[in-house]
Amino acid sequence: MRICDLAKELMTTGKELLALLQARGCTARSTQANLTPDLEQYLRDEIKRIYYGGAAATPAPAGTLTPCSARALSRRCV
Repeated sequence: MRICDLAKELMTTGKELLALLQARGCTARSTQANLTPDLEQYLRDEIKRIYYGGAAATPAPAGTLTPCSARALSRRCV
């Protein structure tokens, strides 16, 4: 599924989905990019959590950083 098609289905923008992917460390640069099933589910879960207050997708144990979250933190701190 393409990012733009998922954005339409979730009633959000492709730009927002791209931002979520880039925050996770993915390199997608266009809304025409295809999503893997794992990334598609991640975006569905994140949009549900952000807009509908659903639970976050399987949180990491306290005190551990995944490679994506460590990378995101380093960008914010610079």
